[in-house]
Amino acid sequence: MGCCLIVIDMQKGVFGLKRPVYHERELIEHVKTAVRLARQSGFPVMFSLHENNTFLQPDTPGHGLRNELDILPGDTVIRKKHPDVFAETNLEEILEKNQISTIIIAGLISNGCVRCACLAALAKGFRVVLVKDAHSTFFGDPAKIIEQINTELEAAGARIVAAGELSAATLG
Repeated sequence: MGCCLIVIDMQKGVFGLKRPVYHERELIEHVKTAVRLARQSGFPVMFSLHENNTFLQPDTPGHGLRNELDILPGDTVIRKKHPDVFAETNLEEILEKNQISTIIIAGLISNGCVRCACLAALAKGFRVVLVKDAHSTFFGDPAKIIEQINTELEAAGARIVAAGELSAATLG
């Protein structure tokens, strides 16, 4: 069965809030590495775009993906309104159609949509790989939150891998 990368909510509006995203530059570089390695391995790449009535309104500059990340022909974009990327979207159908059994997850916000995506995918029976250095938050003590999320999701059954370690061989 196949593998894909889902990049969660790496949108301009999230980076424009009063509280900065922790280690923004490093996060972007690690997400770019995950995208590059997924593409090199032949894995489909999907991007989720969160929609809300404030800073992530559809068809506004804040709703768009960060400029450093490119959606290429063949990539899938999932528009979502809930922290769970599966809720009220066709993601599960897309994954089943493409015989995807392993989902690699990176993006924002560690203790929100990233956590929800991982737990929902695990509950649905997918293998989950969380890219431990390619998710972040702007809440409280971000380094502690990120570490807690990595620990919690590993205990829940996710595999925790650094962006530079992603490859078809390491995910098999």
